Amino acid sequence: MKRARLHSVKVLPHLPAEAASCPCPDPVRAEALKWRGEPTPVEVSEDSGEYKLSMSLCGVDPRTVYVFATPHSILVEVRVKSSVRHPTSGPAVAETIDRRISREFSFPSGIEQSSTTVELSSGYLCISARKCHGEARDSWSQLIAFDARGASTRH
Repeated sequence: MKRARLHSVKVLPHLPAEAASCPCPDPVRAEALKWRGEPTPVEVSEDSGEYKLSMSLCGVDPRTVYVFATPHSILVEVRVKSSVRHPTSGPAVAETIDRRISREFSFPSGIEQSSTTVELSSGYLCISARKCHGEARDSWSQLIAFDARGASTRH
């Protein structure tokens, strides 16, 4: 079984030129959309029949995690939505904040449709996907359901 440990690449903050003249005291930087700095390392392994991914969910509510499979990739997305009420002289202004972090893993061989398994184990998100033997002809996308309390499911 081949194993590779993928390390994250640091993205330097980027501010458009117009942000320098922004009247706001603190413009949004790229780091503001990352949780705890660098993304968590992911372990990727492969054998002749399947791909496996394993990543820590330390500090992440599993109910906010979504896993999607396509013919050549797995997308893991964390979505967090919150709201803030800002008092004004009249009725309060409601602000909705929607944060998303996506990590996509593209594979050289195709993934067999309906073969992806997601499991939570000791704080780790473990994903397995069977390799497709032959060329993946159809285009498809699946949201992979899993029990956020720890039980595994197959979609």
